[in-house]
Parts: sequence; C-alpha cells; structure tokens
Amino acid sequence: MGYSMFGFLRRKKHNNAKGQIFLFPGREQDPEEMMKLYSNEKLIESTYNIYCMYPEGEWYPRPNGITKQQKSVKGLEKTKTDIIKIIGDMSKSDGFLESDTILAGYSAGAVVACSVWLAGKYGTLVVHNGCVLDVNTIPITDHPKKCLLFHNRDDNCFAWEERYLPTRNTLISNGYDVNCMERSFGGHGITPADVSMAAIMLASPKTS
Repeated sequence: MGYSMFGFLRRKKHNNAKGQIFLFPGREQDPEEMMKLYSNEKLIESTYNIYCMYPEGEWYPRPNGITKQQKSVKGLEKTKTDIIKIIGDMSKSDGFLESDTILAGYSAGAVVACSVWLAGKYGTLVVHNGCVLDVNTIPITDHPKKCLLFHNRDDNCFAWEERYLPTRNTLISNGYDVNCMERSFGGHGITPADVSMAAIMLASPKTS
C-alpha cells in the first residue's frame, strides 16, 4: 500500500476474524512491542485481524502543556484525516465496516486513537495512558460508544489532573460508555496485564 507517511505491521489474516484492531504505539515506542502485547493475547489473536500503524516521523508535534499546544492540535488534525482514509481503504479491502474496527493506542498513539475514534463510527476505543488533547473537541453523542481508559495517578507524561480527568469527565458527561481502569501507581507505561484486561473487556458481548 502506498501510504508513505506511515509504516505498518500486520498479524497474518485469518478467515474467521470478526473484526480488526488498529494499534497506535507511543512516541519512541517500538511498534513491535505494541504488536506483541496485543497479538500474544489469545482472546484478541483468535478474533481479530491486527494492524499496528506508526509514523515515519512523529504523530504530531510535542505539546508544552495545555496552554501551548496549537501546533500539536493542528498536526494531530492532519494525522487524523490521513489515518481515517487509510482505515477506510483497508476496511473496504478486508470487508469490514467502521463498527467492526477497534482502535487502541498508548501515550501519543492513544491521543491519535482518540482523535480518530471521535470522528467516526468505530467500535471500542482502548486508551493506554493517553488523552484527548483538546476536550472541547469531544462531541456530544446520542450513541453510547464504548471506550476503555487505562491510567495511573503517578503518570508523569499525561498528568492525572491536567490531562486524564478532563478527558474522562468530558467523555462521561457527553454520553460515552466509559470504562475506567485507574491505579495509584504504575507511571507512564503499558503492561501485559493492561492488555489482558482490555482483551477480556473486548470479548464481552456488550462491547460494540
């Protein structure tokens, strides 16, 4: 595929897949690590086609707090538009609808996943230690789209008060089906246990 701005990893397709998962790794995270975390989960590996998308450069310029993120928001908007087109093309090729597509990201990749998810009719969103950069862009929904939020109070990258709580609270108040996995400790990271919990929740019959 000729998408020069992004690289891809993919787990071998299988005929019984009921949907697809697009993974978005964090800034400076090895995409292979993200792919391994998800493809090692049998509940996921046996059910979905798994793709990991990563940028050739960066997802968006690094912000300097919520008061100095205009370049970040602008760069994220461009990335979002490109990814939506790519997912649409790949979904059509594989015979899946937007609603069959799960988006999962870590850190800056989770910011991207949030932005894409809010702009479409995708299935469940999984956020590992990320946020919505500008919570004012979160639309009110009359369809309770499901999202899973993993976050630690001692996260030193996406701070609890500045980044996480505004995202969580705005999603809830705007009508989304928000499921929170919150811990006091754990820093800024993604663990196999987090992905195992996500796998169990994605397997729930209530998950869209």
